[in-house]
Amino acid sequence: MPNITGWLAGSPRNAFDMKLLRRDIYAITMHSASEITKEIQVYLIKGRDEHLLIDIGFHSASAADELCTALKQLNVELKDVRLFLTHLHVDHCGNAQHFAPCLKEILASEWDGCMITHKLNKTTAHYIRKNRLLAGIPRSVCVKLKSESEIFEGGDGVFAFTPIHAHERLRVGDYTFEVIDLAGHSPQQIGLYEINEHFMFAADSVLNQIYPTINFWMEEFSSMQDNFDTLKRICDFDCEIIYPAHHGPISDIKERCMQTLDHHMKKGKYLLDVVKQGSGTAYDFAMRMQWGRQLNRFDLLSCPQQWFACMELLAHLERFYHLGILSRELIDEHWYYHIKE
Repeated sequence: MPNITGWLAGSPRNAFDMKLLRRDIYAITMHSASEITKEIQVYLIKGRDEHLLIDIGFHSASAADELCTALKQLNVELKDVRLFLTHLHVDHCGNAQHFAPCLKEILASEWDGCMITHKLNKTTAHYIRKNRLLAGIPRSVCVKLKSESEIFEGGDGVFAFTPIHAHERLRVGDYTFEVIDLAGHSPQQIGLYEINEHFMFAADSVLNQIYPTINFWMEEFSSMQDNFDTLKRICDFDCEIIYPAHHGPISDIKERCMQTLDHHMKKGKYLLDVVKQGSGTAYDFAMRMQWGRQLNRFDLLSCPQQWFACMELLAHLERFYHLGILSRELIDEHWYYHIKE
């Protein structure tokens, strides 16, 4: 596989981290120097003739090296691996373009998959630039990023994938998985639920220690409401444990989902209180709010943190707009919101 080994030449060797979670299922931890996400857990499920890899990690040679080391240790060949991409964020799909020629198949939801493989007419970068304007974010906030799309895109390669949809079944070894809809964190984030042993791979829908960011994408998706619906839907599953992409397994599933839901509800209420003080854009409201445990000023947050904060506020604002609580006006390519009279 020259396209990978050539790229890996001279890449740093990271400390290797792999754990057996249950029969034939391994968690592989990949690392990154990014200030956005430091590490991610991808999962390998070993079968008899083929294997399933859930996500593939960062767009970096070191992450590829970690994955290749894990597969070699498990005696798994790439030609026997089907890759299941949960969503479009670069920590999950970044290396897909480099491994694609060697893999048996790549599975993804239709919308996220098209964005990952650049098959939509408008690329991820287009949406990010447009949303920056809608949120009223100054260009200077994004200038420190290598590009406005680096947090989402995994490079410029186009590769084939197979669309997969909620309720479809996948068999891997002794396991039978149902594809589940986890929309919210991305427009069509998906996961897997094992129907016999009752565990779930839930990507970034619910996490220990932190709360997943919810980004506004475009008007056709209600990101925040989709997130609320996903959290409630997870609670309805007969599920004993969740394996998320970050911060380890979750056993108190309903409690953690409710904590996550409560976090976003409180943030939304706080935002409404700020909107009552006067109309503005998502960026204007962010500047009026306090952030983090230390109640920091917004302008003290890092550039990526400011970006994610504004996109999450925009997702809240759009939910309130569609609920009829707020009015919205487009002025100079910015959305201005105020309490509906």
